[in-house]
This record gives sequence, structure tokens and C-alpha cells, in this order.
Amino acid sequence: MSCPPMNGQLSQGFSIDDTHGSQDPPSLKSQRAAKKKNGSRRGTAFTKEEDLVVCSAFLNISKDPITGTNQTSGGYYKRMHDYFNEHKPERSNRSQIAIQHRWALIQKAMNKFCGHKEAIDRLNESRKNEQDRIDDAVQMYERTRTFYHHAFWKKLIARPNGIISFLS
Repeated sequence: MSCPPMNGQLSQGFSIDDTHGSQDPPSLKSQRAAKKKNGSRRGTAFTKEEDLVVCSAFLNISKDPITGTNQTSGGYYKRMHDYFNEHKPERSNRSQIAIQHRWALIQKAMNKFCGHKEAIDRLNESRKNEQDRIDDAVQMYERTRTFYHHAFWKKLIARPNGIISFLS
């Protein structure tokens, strides 16, 4: 069954039955799937060593207050990527975008953890030392998601005034 001509024009040959299936254009969905298949693909997961280099890159790039305040985000992440390339583990090859996205994930997790840690600190429970409060914050964090950022937490220490410093 063919589509009727519109305004006296001839039909383009598209039909809703299977007799002229070869004349039907490919569906938009299959075009998108083909584009995705040929386009970008996910790389391998970041290793712990690579993540620590990303944290070090952040700490070292953000140390310079003059350059840090007068640059675009592209320039900032280019400097992080350059630092990463200088200090990367063997056989590591990450793009600037990959470094940027990985830092965003680490930063989001650290901010969430710091929020839990501050909530535990505000409880001001007696007979609890700093390590007990960190352990309580980890337990609170792990109610929603596994906390596998212990190494980052040791590298990035959040101060009460919001300054992140380097711990050797």
C-alpha cells in the first residue's frame, strides 16, 4: 500500500508494506547507533597510580595564586594535563578531557566525603579521636556508595577554612 500523492505530486516510493523495503530510508535510530559505534569509545579505567598523579597535578597547578586566578579553564586543565604527562606511570596515555573528567569525579567524591566528615565533626562526640571520626565518615559515605578514595583523602586534606593542602 503506497502513500497517496500529495498536491498532484508523484509519490517518493516509500511504502508501509514489505514489498518495497529496499526503497525505505534507514531509520534514524540505526543511523545514531552506527554513529556511536564508529565514534568515541570508553578507554580503560584509571589506575590508583594515575589517580594519585591527577591529585598531585591539581595540588601543584593550584599552588600558584597569580596564574591560578588569571587563566581560562582550558588553560588550567592544559597545565594539569602537562603535569600529568610529566609524572604519569608507564604505559599511561590520557587525554586532557580524560584528566578533566577524572578530576571532576575525584573532586565530587572528596566534597561529598568532606561533607560527611564535617557532619561527624559537628557531633563533637567525646572520646573520639581524628581517626575515629574519619572512620565514622567513611561508614556514613558507604551507606550510599563504596568509599575507595582512601589514598586520595590522604593526599588531599581538607582544612576547616576550605583550603586543600598537600600531605607528604
